[in-house]
Amino acid sequence: MHQERLQNKEARKTPTHPSKDIASSAAANARQSVSVPRSEPRATVGSKQSSLAVVHQSTGPRTAAGKQKSSRNALKNGIFSKFLILKSESRADFGALRRGLLNDLQPEGTLETALVESLVMILWRKARLLRAENAEIAKAAEFQDVDLIDTQLQELWDRSRQGETAGGMLRPSSNRLVVQGAILLLRVFREQIKKFGFQEGPEPRLLRKLYGFDRDGSTPYGVPSTYQVLLREAKESLDRNDGPDSADEPRKEMMRILDREIEWLTAREEMQQTQDDKKEVYGRLAALVPPQDAMDRLVRYEAHLGREFDRILNQLERVQRMRRGQPAPPTLNVNVST
Repeated sequence: MHQERLQNKEARKTPTHPSKDIASSAAANARQSVSVPRSEPRATVGSKQSSLAVVHQSTGPRTAAGKQKSSRNALKNGIFSKFLILKSESRADFGALRRGLLNDLQPEGTLETALVESLVMILWRKARLLRAENAEIAKAAEFQDVDLIDTQLQELWDRSRQGETAGGMLRPSSNRLVVQGAILLLRVFREQIKKFGFQEGPEPRLLRKLYGFDRDGSTPYGVPSTYQVLLREAKESLDRNDGPDSADEPRKEMMRILDREIEWLTAREEMQQTQDDKKEVYGRLAALVPPQDAMDRLVRYEAHLGREFDRILNQLERVQRMRRGQPAPPTLNVNVST
């Protein structure tokens, strides 16, 4: 036993050959490599450096500026922008709104970024709501003239076809287009009287269209009844053979009556035009407030967006304060009882 201890002591004092150290190190490496799964390839010097570089990059930014920059990656193009932006809307305006909120709220991490994204959507919808309200006002203000003209044209069409049975086109009406149509027909009738004189038989169909009949089916007083009187005078003058000048006098009188009727209807048209202009001015002022049904819909949607904005902004503030180690603010209750 004593001799064996001396031999071990001498072995520790005797220096080993360098080749033996290399062999011992290789054996140790071989024993360690046994625990490595065979599926992993042997790493070369170059690939090991590349792997270390990738691992270093995958750890994410370490500086405050780097973290702030990376927090905006989720909103670089806008997660929901392709769903929110319509063809008539500006993608540049949407991007400016998003960048402004990012600069103001400074989100970090996925959750904070998603909350900011929700705030962007709400504000974008609120801007769209204002455009919708403007559209409601513009539609009521700018198209009221078109709607009025359409209504007047429809009435003119109906009266021109109902004339005889419904009291004639010139029964009381505030429609200046009806009056214009009557003036045109009277001018045509005047030219016929001027060229051809009176026609035989009952009063012309054109007069029946304009003035219709009385309730008992008789000829109404005014231009139609005057036409009947002058027609008889012209016939009697021809029967008496009073001469061409005497027979032509009823025709000239009828033309003068038609001129006075046209003049009166023209004044009526001008008066109605003045009334229509006033209605247009007042209508445009009244259209500054959208119709009741549209207003209710816009107000409800605006209130909903406002509640959602407050709720999400409160969530974002809580998350940011928790991240900073600050006490969370009290929960904001945005529910409105009805």
